[in-house]
Amino acid sequence: MAQGIQWFNLNKSMKPNDNFTVLYCIIMMFADSIIYMLFTVYIENLFPGEFGIPQPWNYP
Repeated sequence: MAQGIQWFNLNKSMKPNDNFTVLYCIIMMFADSIIYMLFTVYIENLFPGEFGIPQPWNYP
């Protein structure tokens, strides 16, 4: 009978000789969300919309 994902097997791979785990997937989703957040802040500063002052592309 299958167990599913539990706290104790979050870092265990589902197949032998495999490094891909659910914890790795969660960490990568968190890293992706940080990257997308930084990209969104950058684009919002370049193109602020109707009531904002646009920054140059190389602002600090």
